[in-house]
Amino acid sequence: MEFALCGLSALSVLRELRRRGILDVANAKRVNLSAPILAETGRKSRAAMVRFLEGYPCVAGFSSERPLQIAVPSAKDRPRIKAVSCTVHSGGLPEGAFMGIGDGLTMSSPELLFVELANVMSPEVHLLLGMELCGTFARDPVDPRNGAVAYQVPAVTSVQRLRAFVEACWHVNGLGKARETLEWLVDNAWSPMEAILAALSVLPGVMLGYDLWPVQLNRRIDMEEGASKQSRVPDLLFCGTEVGMNYDGEDHLPLRDIASAAMRLALSPGSSDKQKELENAIAVARAESVSDKRRDRDLGAAGMTVFAVTKEDLYEERGLDKLMLQVIEAIERGGRRKLTKQRVMLENPLLASLRQEFIWSLLPGKTGVEAGRRLKERLEPKGHPVMHTATYADGHFIEHEMRELGLDEVYI
Repeated sequence: MEFALCGLSALSVLRELRRRGILDVANAKRVNLSAPILAETGRKSRAAMVRFLEGYPCVAGFSSERPLQIAVPSAKDRPRIKAVSCTVHSGGLPEGAFMGIGDGLTMSSPELLFVELANVMSPEVHLLLGMELCGTFARDPVDPRNGAVAYQVPAVTSVQRLRAFVEACWHVNGLGKARETLEWLVDNAWSPMEAILAALSVLPGVMLGYDLWPVQLNRRIDMEEGASKQSRVPDLLFCGTEVGMNYDGEDHLPLRDIASAAMRLALSPGSSDKQKELENAIAVARAESVSDKRRDRDLGAAGMTVFAVTKEDLYEERGLDKLMLQVIEAIERGGRRKLTKQRVMLENPLLASLRQEFIWSLLPGKTGVEAGRRLKERLEPKGHPVMHTATYADGHFIEHEMRELGLDEVYI
């Protein structure tokens, strides 16, 4: 049996491969698309495909609600199998647009996936996908919003490779939107939260971002003599400035480990082993805190202003706006850029309200899902003379607000 996965099915398998570390995806053998060869026909075909995919449980249980997406070179090659959706790639792709992953199974390359999913995802989600592909983390194959994230996995492509692939394509669905995403995409995100911060930083105001493009992620900076380390790596730097950000998540300091150790000691009072566990947990948290202070001191001595971003800054209303205003002030104080228009954008109540919903919509948990629904409802057509053509995707309503603020020459 031979066939090629594409679209969301290929993305799920790619995430699974990255998490397992069983295939060097970036250097996997690149192949061209060929017609599928199915081991059985009729009703047995679906069962055979399920057995064939049992090594990839993220797609093996495909159904009408979550169909298996495969690619074929022509319409006549489409198999008539329940819950299997076909994408026809009859031309326009460069050589080696697919890659082999073993046992007759092929899939869209990371570069082709980036193009295929441009029309499926909203612009900001597509940007986050690009940062995942060009970064060193992989989201969960089945539950990308809330599932466990794999860290320190090799990047499977780069902005340069994506751009070269897009330029080599022609008449392929998603090409135009993929080009647009490439305008904002950056390499080397180490985590989903870093990617979200980078996306919010670079996207223009009409897309509810802060328009502080361009940025660099995880650039190593050599420290001067006397620093506690020879080099430091801020999560995000605003290019052309000495200003950056570090994301310190809720698990950055292992406070839960201290609480757990304290509870175990309370259940076994007087236990020397439990007492030692608690002391060790406190020592680890203290060491992490000291390391953070030394990092900030080293960067400050090197002339850098690097702001710590917390989970609370993202989840609390206007939390990130307040922090970004401090970022803007630091950039302006350095004399490198004048950011009057970004300040005006931050001060507008309507844009601030929409932007907060937008920020929440990108986050894990119920908060993200509910905020996405609210934002969609606010920007969908409701008969308003301005909003009659407004949609979340094209942002006409936001564009109108930008023009009212006199920002159209910059943002639109």
